[in-house]
Amino acid sequence: MSRDPWHDEALAAPAAPRRKGRRKWIALLLAAAAVVLLALGVQSWMKRSRGRDLTVPTLNLSGLDKAIVDVVSAARQAVVDKPYDADTWGHLGMVLYAHQHNAPAVECFANAETLVEDAYRWPYLRGMILAEENTANGLPHVRRAVALAPPEDSSVRLR
Repeated sequence: MSRDPWHDEALAAPAAPRRKGRRKWIALLLAAAAVVLLALGVQSWMKRSRGRDLTVPTLNLSGLDKAIVDVVSAARQAVVDKPYDADTWGHLGMVLYAHQHNAPAVECFANAETLVEDAYRWPYLRGMILAEENTANGLPHVRRAVALAPPEDSSVRLR
């Protein structure tokens, strides 16, 4: 009687080690995914804990043109909606500075710098506004921006 090679038990035996190898890869992938999720959670928690004391500046917009009020209000609402986003704080600061609200603009740039400590544009803009009134007040912030800026970026320099 001839044996059927496709149903031979001897041929089925090598499948077991393959399953063990596959299980190891699945376990490794699940562990890697858990580590990535944990890292993202820690990063989010750290970002939120840094920005816990940030307050949106109160603004007196009376007497301003409606278009300016709309732009400032939209930028302020973006900060209220995303209080842990440095770019929204920076945008509000730039909008306020463009419309001569320097003190709240400086506050916004300080908040943006708190959220992203290694970004050079927020201390630079903060320092430039402060330097308009008193060079000594703005210089430490501009120096910090120069130290943080990559060497190939020539937009931030001390003169």
